[in-house]
Amino acid sequence: MTLSRTLAAGALSTVLLLSVAPLQAHADPVSSALGSATPRTPTTAQPTDTTTEPEPSGSIATSGSPSNQLMEPSGTPENSGNQLEESNETPAPPQRAAQPTATAQPSTPPQKGVVYLNADVNVYDLAGKKIARSHVGDRIGSYGRNGKSNWWIVNYRGTQARIDVKYISGKPVAKYRNHLVWITNNSYVYDRTSMSSTKVASINRGKYVGTRGPAQGGWWPVNYRGRDAWIPKVVLSTSEIPAKTVVYATKNVAVKATASSSSKTVGTIRRGAYVGMRDIPRGGWTPVWFRGTQGWVPNNAISRSKPTNKHIDSRCLKGAKVACASKADRKLRYMENGKIIAEFDARFGASDTQTRNGVFKVYMKHQNHYSTLYHITMPYAMFFDGGEAIHYSADFARYGWAHGSGGCINVRNMNAARWLWNKIPIGTKVVVY
Repeated sequence: MTLSRTLAAGALSTVLLLSVAPLQAHADPVSSALGSATPRTPTTAQPTDTTTEPEPSGSIATSGSPSNQLMEPSGTPENSGNQLEESNETPAPPQRAAQPTATAQPSTPPQKGVVYLNADVNVYDLAGKKIARSHVGDRIGSYGRNGKSNWWIVNYRGTQARIDVKYISGKPVAKYRNHLVWITNNSYVYDRTSMSSTKVASINRGKYVGTRGPAQGGWWPVNYRGRDAWIPKVVLSTSEIPAKTVVYATKNVAVKATASSSSKTVGTIRRGAYVGMRDIPRGGWTPVWFRGTQGWVPNNAISRSKPTNKHIDSRCLKGAKVACASKADRKLRYMENGKIIAEFDARFGASDTQTRNGVFKVYMKHQNHYSTLYHITMPYAMFFDGGEAIHYSADFARYGWAHGSGGCINVRNMNAARWLWNKIPIGTKVVVY
């Protein structure tokens, strides 16, 4: 080999070494760090989702895949050398965007729609702290019920909060205009719609409270001294003058703890005294307030009108037991030794079958009598003058005084007739006037 050829070969080796330098400068940093002896095989890069894997900043790629640009230098060694001169610093390795784990949850649940409030309610944060007060008819974002709990998760002004599920409605609710209602009888204020719930306070007849929503069943939601509470609707009135919802005892009557004659006695109402009703009568019993206590009295022992003695015939004042029937005020009174023990509504004969006046005695009793003359039943019949008797009348119970009897003295209430049947023995004096 000549000297000229030797010099030419050395120059070519130098050029080849220089052309390898760009390849080393752009080698995979991970492979270099691990010292892998196996060269990486270039592969065609797959398109990436730019929403989860953004292009790394500082990349030298201008088109195509960044990996291809790094792994496949193109052109002659001279081109490689020019490319190296254009980037004096080694580019930073691509960084993958952080991916959420499979168990990661969004910071807020997806919104499911809207709901409406059916009352003025407190809004609580998820820790149970009160954060606001919202009103009936308000529209609010809904995330749905929190499992099987009594809470509904809502979006209150961009913040997750919760509201008692009983105040949530899926349909629009009309805005409610709060107003005042007056107490017609001494009552209690409750924290829920139940007589067995906690008593917040007692409230006297004539006082007033503000409502916070429409009445629900037999209860009215009220605002009692800034607190959400409930009062039985029966003791409330929208009039400033409390309506009369009192009943008078027509005889001395025991007040029972429940609607049963075998129940515990909580007190006694004297004839002529009154008590406040706390609801409508049920099954022959009326629920009343007695000295701040809930009680029950039988319907046959009370009346909406106060009993008086102005219609008492003097003949009724003598005798251990007397059935005193007054046509003037349409009452039948049971008396003992001149004192009225009980008083009941009574119906007498029609114009062509009038009940005869006079003093008589009960001569026969028949518990389940049937009239072959009028073809009607006469339960608890107590005969005092021929075919005339004191007895229960289903017709009287149904039509009141619109009809007349065939001459008998009709009792409107079955329990009252039964009570008289047990009190009046054969031989009892009957006065009709």
